[in-house]
Amino acid sequence: MAGLSLQLAIAGNSWTGIANLDGDIVAVSSVAFAGSNVSIAFAGGKASMKGTLSDDGRTYRGSYSSADGPGTFSLQKQSGPP
Repeated sequence: MAGLSLQLAIAGNSWTGIANLDGDIVAVSSVAFAGSNVSIAFAGGKASMKGTLSDDGRTYRGSYSSADGPGTFSLQKQSGPP
């Protein structure tokens, strides 16, 4: 996977979101937290991510599995609109 962006939002007691996986927009099907460990699955089994949030919550690093094969990622939180 060459390009990845992820947008998550809390919706009541769960999370919703979308990801751009190499130009393909895919819905997030589940988000699970266990301490600072986060697992994310995408609709249609397109991909999954497992990683750890940094102490300040601004960096998410780990590994992914997709149709392109396994790999690693590092995402940085970006500020949203005011």
